[in-house]
Amino acid sequence: MLFKEMIRQVFAGGRRFRLINIKIADQLEKLDKNQYTVIQDFEIKDYKNKKMIIDYIIISEYGIFVINVKRFKGLIYGYETDYLWHQNKNGNIEKFFNPFFQNQRRIDVLKIFLQDFKEIEYHNIVVFSDAAEFYIENVFQNHLIHVGELFSEIASIQKINISEEAKEEITKKLIYCIEDQRQKKDEYINVLIENNKKRLLDVMIKEIH
Repeated sequence: MLFKEMIRQVFAGGRRFRLINIKIADQLEKLDKNQYTVIQDFEIKDYKNKKMIIDYIIISEYGIFVINVKRFKGLIYGYETDYLWHQNKNGNIEKFFNPFFQNQRRIDVLKIFLQDFKEIEYHNIVVFSDAAEFYIENVFQNHLIHVGELFSEIASIQKINISEEAKEEITKKLIYCIEDQRQKKDEYINVLIENNKKRLLDVMIKEIH
């Protein structure tokens, strides 16, 4: 989903979902639109044909930012290289999959999708709700931030990595993929509607007879 359409979606889902999406939209609105292109909820399939959704992709001359949003509250702790992290919410401790690893899988699939574009730097960013307090040890390779730090984190990376031409080609490729997915979804929905109409007509005919 392109950024210009993102605002339409910020009120979808539950209250916590809405709040963090509004905050993310506020942060990304600060980015220079001539330098950054924001895509939300990008669907892509892995080598097993399993669908995954990338929360946000941001294309710029400074590389591709791949953002994984976590709406957790409470204390988050672990190590950057741990397979599982822990959430302590009011004394209840739950384990969850390391979001850096989760996001890296998405990045790896995205790299294959964009394999024509070599030596691009991908930035693995995990964003937590401001209601989360995290103690993650030894974070060296990735970016772990609260939602209120998103703009400053992205803006702090200023090493040019992608040419203007390549940036435009990457953006077009991703947008074309989105439009193709939408067309297929629309066709699928139309088929469902027609099938339901036919079933309803068959039921009405049976009732008449």
